[in-house]
Amino acid sequence: LQVGWRNHKAYLPLHSILAFISGILVVERPELAPGIFTMSIGWIMLALLERKLKRPSKLGRPPSYVEMIQAYISEEIPSRKVESHENEEEDREFVQKTTKKRSEMQAYVLKLYEEKMQEWADTAELMGEGMDVEDLTTRNTNKISVLPMRSYFYPYQVWFGQLCRQKRFVGFVLNWDHYFLAFWITTASLVIGFIFLFIPWAFVLRWTGRLFVWIILGPWMKFVDIYYMKKLESLSDKEKKMRERDRVQRAQTAFETQKQQIKIKKENACKLAAMKKHVFGRFIVSTPHLLKLDKYLDEPLYHSSAKPLSHDDRMSSRIAGKPKLILPGQRLIGTMVPENVNTHFEVPNSHDVMAKMMERKLV
Repeated sequence: LQVGWRNHKAYLPLHSILAFISGILVVERPELAPGIFTMSIGWIMLALLERKLKRPSKLGRPPSYVEMIQAYISEEIPSRKVESHENEEEDREFVQKTTKKRSEMQAYVLKLYEEKMQEWADTAELMGEGMDVEDLTTRNTNKISVLPMRSYFYPYQVWFGQLCRQKRFVGFVLNWDHYFLAFWITTASLVIGFIFLFIPWAFVLRWTGRLFVWIILGPWMKFVDIYYMKKLESLSDKEKKMRERDRVQRAQTAFETQKQQIKIKKENACKLAAMKKHVFGRFIVSTPHLLKLDKYLDEPLYHSSAKPLSHDDRMSSRIAGKPKLILPGQRLIGTMVPENVNTHFEVPNSHDVMAKMMERKLV
């Protein structure tokens, strides 16, 4: 926080002060910990937004938190006029410094990774294939080691792919690239944390612990052993096998139902894709949406400009008396279930066919 006094400027360590006060409150009054912890999420998001707002380019930085609150209250987005090539040199220098700092950090992490991999390779070369010295006297060294490929690595590849997408999504939220989602997370954490400050957590935790102890940990749990555990132990081997068979059958039924739902979902997706190709064309492109996970984000060029809309431009087509043009989208709904033309055709039973053939022979 910048503070000015008699032509002198100084920076007040506001975040350190808030962290110090929060730590004192948590230590002295532990019942305030849930509220302070929840509000700290919004505090961290606001600190990250403050770093984002330091960018000189107006087109490259989001609106402030106060501007968004004013926009939701007044239902009018604050206008911002941007000239072409405005703050171009300062923004280029800022982006260059940020990119250089990020590249240095990535190079440092990559260097640590290479050092660890080299240590692991040297250890593996010294220890041998199994990296186990104890079984050298009993291990057969003539066996051929077969490295499992897709069947072994594919589940981990899928898991790592999902992890990378989640990491990229969290990074976009923390960097305020998904601005509306980050705004509502910040607002919700501040509001919920403020409400938590007035909840008597000591009373709630004390009585929750009391109820847990008096209900779960009492000597009356012996009745559970008598009426449930002893009943299970008194079952015969045949009854235990029947019980286990019923459990396995229920698990298989649930699994088959899940498989059936996955097949139906996959079939509906294939039908929908085929219908979209039939109606709109054979080329399908994924359009951007709010929660897009692109690696590289689109930013306006330096020769771009922006100006506030005039009063006539802000008026809708209905108010201005202009014909309203509605473009239909490409979202299809409904379940497409193909049916056989001979739906009501009954296939004769084999016993009926044999009976009719016998009747013909007798005749």
